[in-house]
Amino acid sequence: MNLENTNLSITEEWNLKSAETILFLQERFHSYEWWILQCSSFGTKEAITILFPLVAGFSNVLGVRMLWAVILSEWSNLILKWLFKGDRPYWWMQQHNIASNIARNLNQFPSTCESGPGTPSGHLMLHVAASFVIIKGISKFSIWGTKKTLLTKFLFSLIVYLIFDVWIVSVFVSRLYIQAHFIHQCVFGVIIGLLIGSVVWNSSSLTKLKPFGSTLFANFLIGTSLLTYGLLLSYGLDPLWAVPLALQYCERPEYDLPSHLRIEKLHLATLEAYFALP
Repeated sequence: MNLENTNLSITEEWNLKSAETILFLQERFHSYEWWILQCSSFGTKEAITILFPLVAGFSNVLGVRMLWAVILSEWSNLILKWLFKGDRPYWWMQQHNIASNIARNLNQFPSTCESGPGTPSGHLMLHVAASFVIIKGISKFSIWGTKKTLLTKFLFSLIVYLIFDVWIVSVFVSRLYIQAHFIHQCVFGVIIGLLIGSVVWNSSSLTKLKPFGSTLFANFLIGTSLLTYGLLLSYGLDPLWAVPLALQYCERPEYDLPSHLRIEKLHLATLEAYFALP
């Protein structure tokens, strides 16, 4: 099909460019596939069960900040996905003739077939927000708060931020590689993640909440999620519209991940926060 003679919308053109990028990544970086899949599989569960205890062991306050970054990322991503909707590459390419040839040359993976909308990338929101808080904490307490020379502090700080950048780029590439997101969805996730990380880092009140205040805030997050869900239904909009597409276009049914039940993750995260706060 001659794409030059095809009248494509801006969205279709952009999605097609992303599809071509995904094909390039799968062809060029196939030998690094194991690492790419590991980067993509690290999500909320791993952040809470693995990363949080390590960070909290380093600093209780920093651990609490990181946990709030995870909670707010999950909550805002849940609502933003419902509002912005957004196709995922693995079903969009199979639906559109302009990208069907590309789709036939792509591989799906166990983490490809997420059944929620694609905008924005929740993985990148989570990784950017949590990593931002962790990196800021390490830089402040373990580098700039020491008696090392200014040059040494600068070099160590540079190394820490370079590690942060490399990790985020790895996650960015991994989400494209497995066909979970388009480029603009990943960029959006990075931007929102930075905003959440910045808010959490600069908000000292989050670390001072008592159990009662933490419980109220947790109920607020869950309540607003349920309210948003109900409002969408009342206006005739189905928040779970993407689930049939995921089941239809996922090559192997066992790959499908029930991300439409992600509110359970939010509940888990808020409970963790309740018991973690001093």
